[in-house]
Amino acid sequence: MKPSFGVLLPQFGEYASRDTLLRTAMTAEHLGFDSVWVRDHIVYQPRPFDDQDRTFLEPMVTLAAVAGVTDHLILGTACLIPYRHPIRTALSLGSLETIAGAGRVIAGFGAGLRDEEFAALGLGDIKRGQMLREQVQIIRELWAGGSVS
Repeated sequence: MKPSFGVLLPQFGEYASRDTLLRTAMTAEHLGFDSVWVRDHIVYQPRPFDDQDRTFLEPMVTLAAVAGVTDHLILGTACLIPYRHPIRTALSLGSLETIAGAGRVIAGFGAGLRDEEFAALGLGDIKRGQMLREQVQIIRELWAGGSVS
């Protein structure tokens, strides 16, 4: 199996701009990278070693813009955290896959690391691991053609 290489897009901090984002994605594709990745946050709070600019671009919108200027890059989420409704997430990722082209989207999910982000939505006491498992199950069911009641 051939190793693959990806790059984290500048969707946060001082470099989070349309021009920098699209130029980075096009350059990555031109240089032969296999994928580009975005992070997910509810309320972006830079870590001490990050640029302290709090600009943060929403991951699905970011990847949709990149899909429009690239042809082959895999578009990945590293990783989506479970605060979105799973039906909306399934729709967003399915729409991204349709716009980008079949096989170009990798949906990575995680429970999230920062309690303060979930507290900002009033979800501070929620069991995120359990919620994540339930959401992934719903998304898979929808993508398999099932329905959720």
